[in-house]
Amino acid sequence: MSTITTSPTLRLGLLMDAVGSIAMGACLLPFAERLQGLFSIDQLQLSIVGAICVGYGSAVGWLATRNRLPEILVGSVVIGNSLWVLASLLLLGLDIVRPSEAGIAFVLAQAAAVLVFVIVQANGWRQSRQRGLTPAMQPR
Repeated sequence: MSTITTSPTLRLGLLMDAVGSIAMGACLLPFAERLQGLFSIDQLQLSIVGAICVGYGSAVGWLATRNRLPEILVGSVVIGNSLWVLASLLLLGLDIVRPSEAGIAFVLAQAAAVLVFVIVQANGWRQSRQRGLTPAMQPR
């Protein structure tokens, strides 16, 4: 397994993701019942997304504090975020939920924010790779 030295851009992308995810979760969890009426999205679904965001954001925040990261973790974050954007769009496009106009705007806005995280993280990942890969475990 290869590790990379975290570039400033990658660290920024991870921090943005962590702060955004935790903030999203912190808004969704206590206000899911109220937001259900505004967004026309089920309260349980909003609560589940909120809990996922808090846990995920905490993990990504921890990654952002590391000087070296296993490359597979960085790739997992970038790919996972890309899939989140795709899933958000499919959620609307396939009529999996039927949110209000405010709910559609909410889903699109959070997808756009995550897309920004993907772009920054992917650029940071590329910069980190240009610094060179090292084996995760080096003999003593």
